[in-house]
Amino acid sequence: MKPIINLLFLALIILSCTNNSKYRYAIRDFSNELKPYLEKIVSRGIAGYDLSVIYLRDHAADSELSRISRSEHPVLRMVTLRIMQQRDSLNLFGFLMSHLDDSAIVAIDEGEFGINFRRIPDVLLKILLWKTVENKNKIIEKVLLKHNYLYYAYKVLDYLEPEEKYYQSIKEMAQRDRPYEEIDFAVYGLAKFKKQEDIKLIVSILYENKWQLEGHSFLLMEKYPHDDYLNILSFYAKEHFARNIISGRQAVPSEEFFNALASYKRKETAELLPVLLNRISRVGCYTDTNYLKMSLYQAFLKNKCEAYSSILPQIELDLEKVIKEMQAKQRRYNEIR
Repeated sequence: MKPIINLLFLALIILSCTNNSKYRYAIRDFSNELKPYLEKIVSRGIAGYDLSVIYLRDHAADSELSRISRSEHPVLRMVTLRIMQQRDSLNLFGFLMSHLDDSAIVAIDEGEFGINFRRIPDVLLKILLWKTVENKNKIIEKVLLKHNYLYYAYKVLDYLEPEEKYYQSIKEMAQRDRPYEEIDFAVYGLAKFKKQEDIKLIVSILYENKWQLEGHSFLLMEKYPHDDYLNILSFYAKEHFARNIISGRQAVPSEEFFNALASYKRKETAELLPVLLNRISRVGCYTDTNYLKMSLYQAFLKNKCEAYSSILPQIELDLEKVIKEMQAKQRRYNEIR
């Protein structure tokens, strides 16, 4: 019995060492030529493109970059992997697959966008140029099934076709406590499966976040309509649409909202037209109200139906006036220039 216990204990030690040794290289393990530059990058603690990074890019051999990419310092891993992405001599697909489970969050210098904190795989996936569709599909599958907490997992749902093998993972993603700009993609991805049992969950997520709805949320309400979504659209029109614009939310998806609302072709949506025009009038100088009016009118004109028959003639007249005002404004601007 004792030999078996010793054997199990030895196995645990080996496994522990294997798990901890993936990122095992310290700065002392590298050449004297590279050490000063590696130390500067670590001391700064931000992945950017300063002179130290440029030196690595221009002087470090592929074999050295491969070892630095397994450094104990996350910022070195990030900097090095980004350099490696620019070299055709390296197996980028293999390196990327082996780093998808890197959970480190690193400060990234994003120029005019300031310093942001990103997971290493998310940064690598964002700037990766796929060489084959096969590799891209392998990455997507591994990310969605094994690492669906990554931002890339949410982003890919924008264009991913619904496959049953991803269903449970996407449903889990939609219910996470994440920024709504990410949940927006997840609920859209979930809606693509057109499962009746998911309607209640999607409605609850949309309603809980009704003040900050994004473009894909409105898109799903348009492409996969349900009566319960109409209540959310109505509430957003009355309570949050104008307020979000006035508060300076730059990503207010006006066109997507108008298109979703008008697509329901109901008497209730027709009655919301004057409500929205009134809300737009409150915006004043905060944004281009003519552009908002034009988008609103065009949404209703694209969805001609019996419910809108009484308001369409006035919409056409108002749209003509708006377009003339926009053209006159453009002419005045051109004259000033």
